[in-house]
Amino acid sequence: MLERWAEKGPTAVRLTLVTASSDGLYSGMIPGLVAGEYTRDELVLDARVMAERAGARLEAGRVTEIDDDAALVFLENGTSLPYDLLSLDVGSTLAGIDDPGVREAVVPARPPDELLDRIGRLGDGSPVVVVGGGAAGIELAACLAARLRTRDRVGGGSNVTLVEGGARLLAGYQPSVASRVQHALEKRGVEVRLQSPVLGADATTVHLESGEAFPSALTVWATGSAPQPLLARTGLPVDRNGFLAVDPTLRVRGRERIFAAGDCASIEGEHVPKAGVHAVRQAPVLFHNLTASAGSRLVEYEPQDDFLTLLNLGDGTAIGTKWGHVAEGRWVRRLKDVIDRRFVRRFQA
Repeated sequence: MLERWAEKGPTAVRLTLVTASSDGLYSGMIPGLVAGEYTRDELVLDARVMAERAGARLEAGRVTEIDDDAALVFLENGTSLPYDLLSLDVGSTLAGIDDPGVREAVVPARPPDELLDRIGRLGDGSPVVVVGGGAAGIELAACLAARLRTRDRVGGGSNVTLVEGGARLLAGYQPSVASRVQHALEKRGVEVRLQSPVLGADATTVHLESGEAFPSALTVWATGSAPQPLLARTGLPVDRNGFLAVDPTLRVRGRERIFAAGDCASIEGEHVPKAGVHAVRQAPVLFHNLTASAGSRLVEYEPQDDFLTLLNLGDGTAIGTKWGHVAEGRWVRRLKDVIDRRFVRRFQA
């Protein structure tokens, strides 16, 4: 949306970008960073560059409260920002990460600094567990296995296990796709444990609901999306899962001046997966509706039925799937690399 604003945004509007960190990392390339294929600088999305190009004021800080009656956004540093229009694009957090003891015992992939540090301190052959059988968990498990195979040439490398509570990987994809991906993981030495809901974890052990427990020197949390705690504090309408309830124009239900897009929002009447491709494709709709003059007709976001999914396997290959078709190989990895690098370059100096 900021990119479009830079190209053709209205100059008479005062735009403010609020972000907790001026340097974000593109999540689609974090597994490649874990595998050792990228440096950290190659993943940086620079909010300062984006704000400058869009003619926006950059306000670094974390939002703690929103008062729509007073049209104010409050930051943790005590600053309050008035608005005529507000767009919430705050993403999501990880399901279960705030359960008692979990955050202290596990490592999320974002930001990746702690994860990379912990990988560096692992001993040869140490057991590693990735919790979550979605796209993120699959890529992280494969890339962790590749990183440890390369590092631990003596001693056999670390044991990586991917734990998923459901009956198969990649819920929402065709079973044949999930089976192909599972085979690719197992071929690369990743043990896949299905129908194994995780009850909790501590510093050395992962505990399953079945009562089984197994050792883990490093537990990486890559579960599904959960709403940011901020959303519950706003008093804004949410769906049954706690995400902001928006209509197809991305306007929050019953609120004329608040919009929301990406993972933090759920479109009423639509099943839209929490995937970055939808956030990106919502940008033109969000831009149009935020900049529409009084009385203009808002446009609606129409989610596509399927989209290209590219999964980095960490060893120079990747799996791609769309419309139930699956391709695997080095050319798929090159395609993903080209797409990712082209995207990130758009938001760098």
